[in-house]
Amino acid sequence: MNEHLRVVLDTSFELAEGPIWWRRENALVWVNILHGDVYAFRDDWEAPERWGLPASVGCVVEMPNGQLLAASAAGLVDVRSGDVLAQPPFDGEKLRPNDGKLDPYGNLVYGVMRYPDSVAGEGFLTRFRNGTHELLLDGLEIPNGMVWLSSSELLFIDTPTRRIDRYRYFEEKPPEFIDVYADLSNFNGFPDGMCLDDTGSLYIAMWDGSQILKIDENGCISRVGLPIERPTSVCQKPNTRTFYVTSAKASDGSGGCILAIEM
Repeated sequence: MNEHLRVVLDTSFELAEGPIWWRRENALVWVNILHGDVYAFRDDWEAPERWGLPASVGCVVEMPNGQLLAASAAGLVDVRSGDVLAQPPFDGEKLRPNDGKLDPYGNLVYGVMRYPDSVAGEGFLTRFRNGTHELLLDGLEIPNGMVWLSSSELLFIDTPTRRIDRYRYFEEKPPEFIDVYADLSNFNGFPDGMCLDDTGSLYIAMWDGSQILKIDENGCISRVGLPIERPTSVCQKPNTRTFYVTSAKASDGSGGCILAIEM
C-alpha cells in the first residue's frame, strides 16, 4: 500500500460522499447518501458521531456560524437539530440531492438527480439564495463535483460526460457555459466529487477508476492510485497536505471506507 495513505475508518459505507472539513469542531464530516446519515470524525475520537436524517442526503456544508446544513430529499436540514429549514424543489420520491457546496456568496448550490437510477436529462443544479431555490442548470444526469476558481468562475462535473466544464458564475442569475476545462475520457473511471487545494490544483475522485486525478495550475494531469474501486469525493484538511477520500461499495462488496492520503 502507498506509504502516504492510511485507512481512517474501514467501515463499509454503501455510498459515503461529500467530505468537508468542519472548521468549528476541527473534524471531518461526510454523508452516507442512501441511508440519510451525516457523520463527523476526528482521529482522537473513539468513533464517529452520526446524525440520521429523515431521507437520503446528498451533501453537507458548514455555514459561517458553524452550523451544519444538509441537502436531503426531505429538504434543507439543520443537521444537529433536525429542523427542516426549507422544502425541496423536487419530488423526493423520484429525485434526490447529490453533491453540493457553498458558493462564493454563501449560498448552497447542489445537484439533483433521478432516483434510484439516474436518467439523462432529468438532473439539474439548484441554488438556495434568500430563502428560495433557483434553477441554475438543467438537462443533466448526475450533477457532481463543483469548485469556484473565483467568485465569477465555476467548474462543474456532470459525471456521464467525463469532463469538467467551466462556467461564468453570477450572484443573481444562472451560470453561462464558457468551455470544457478538462476532458477526462481517456482516464479510467468517471469523474465524481472534486476539490480545489490551497495551491490552485484540482483533485478529482474517479468512480470505478481506483484513482484520484490531479490537475495542476498549468493543466498537467497526474494520477494517484487508490486501493479502492469507487472513490466518490475528496477534500483537503486546512493548512496541511492531508486529503480525505470517501468511497462507495463496489460490486464485490469492497470499499466504502474513508481514506487519508498525503499529496
